[in-house]
Amino acid sequence: MTPRGKDDAPRRGRILARGGRALLFLAVTWSLAGSLMLLQEGLPELLSRAAQRGWVPYSLLAPPAPGVDCSAAVERAMAARSDPDVTRQAALLVWLLGAKLGFAAGLVDAYAGSANQPDVEPWMDEPRRLAAALRVETPVLPKMRHTLDVLHEFTEFVAADPQCVAAQLAGKYSPRHAALYRFAQIAGHAAVYRITAPQLGPSLVPELRFYATAAELPNALWQPLIEDSIDSLPGATVKDKVLSHMDRIAQHLRSGG
Repeated sequence: MTPRGKDDAPRRGRILARGGRALLFLAVTWSLAGSLMLLQEGLPELLSRAAQRGWVPYSLLAPPAPGVDCSAAVERAMAARSDPDVTRQAALLVWLLGAKLGFAAGLVDAYAGSANQPDVEPWMDEPRRLAAALRVETPVLPKMRHTLDVLHEFTEFVAADPQCVAAQLAGKYSPRHAALYRFAQIAGHAAVYRITAPQLGPSLVPELRFYATAAELPNALWQPLIEDSIDSLPGATVKDKVLSHMDRIAQHLRSGG
């Protein structure tokens, strides 16, 4: 081999090494791009299946709700003087506020398009009184957009907190009270469907589990709401069983739970 050939050998080795690193870089880049495409296409489907099985809240499937600036509403609530008796019973009153609102919304949704649409206006009298006692905004029922997607729409409404009631409760009382309010809305709505269509089993299971945990409720209080069967609950009818358990939650909160 000529001296020139000897000099070229190391250079060829360096060129091959650089070429190998370039190919490795391209391979890694293509692999990452493929993984991202797979996540982009496959993740929504995985989340959808997980929500259907009750593993994650349906709210994870929804696009982010428009931001609501609740700062002024929270300031108003915190500046309003509260009755000491109301403060002591705040958890119970928050539960009643959310449950009554959720039940009224559930009636609207469950009978949407029916000739027997109930008048829910009387159901809103107590939430108005409770909101006034708690010194928070008066809640209103959500506006239905699609009758075939009412459950999903309601979970979006609860999560978005468009009237800032949950935000006010978090600021004036505690984040636990805000979670309890959201749980109560979901529980009230789900109760309507459990009573009117018991053959469907529990509804809004991921949301019930999520908000109950955030509200630090004992498992024994919310677990029956997500069970396939409620035969073990006291009561002669499905309605009796559901309402008696809702009252059990109220009794727990009334006793300071």
